[in-house]
Amino acid sequence: MKTIVFFIPNIERGGVEKNLVILSNFFVKNNYIVEIYYADISKEILIQLDNKIILRKSNKFFKFFFIKKRILNTINCSFNLMINLKKTDQSMILSMQDHPIPVIIGKFKKIKCLIRIANHPFSSLRFFNSKFKFYIKILIKLVFYRFADGIICNSNNSKIFLDKFINSKIISIYNPLIVNKKKRFIKKKKKK
Repeated sequence: MKTIVFFIPNIERGGVEKNLVILSNFFVKNNYIVEIYYADISKEILIQLDNKIILRKSNKFFKFFFIKKRILNTINCSFNLMINLKKTDQSMILSMQDHPIPVIIGKFKKIKCLIRIANHPFSSLRFFNSKFKFYIKILIKLVFYRFADGIICNSNNSKIFLDKFINSKIISIYNPLIVNKKKRFIKKKKKK
């Protein structure tokens, strides 16, 4: 049976998390084994996940008061993934956040790693106060994206931007939607 491992250290409330719920529930209903590696999860998202999904909450291996919580969550979640991820013939990692680490772990464990880009790589960093940090982060992203087995962008603009630097393995898939199958009949009122 195919196993899909989602890597998403900080599960809050937002677009990435909505996609996590839709995709993980979809894969479980289609007979995949789904595991989610995380450090923090919002209750709102937790109740939306199918009961068959295997949740892998990371321990607090490292506790540093001088490191931001989100970064510490990524470090702990990465350590958890490295220790507990088991290779099967049909397993793959789908990174939803903090892509360099799951890409490295995937290469080390010889498991395919796809990354899902939630927003344009350049525009997501344009609000940095420091141009130096901005360019370092862009460079890190572009270097590690090259080692991913595939990149899924949620827009054609992101794909076009990445195609300039990474010339393969990139596809554009728009965010999934849940369509209500019930037809609604709406009575139109005439304006008087």
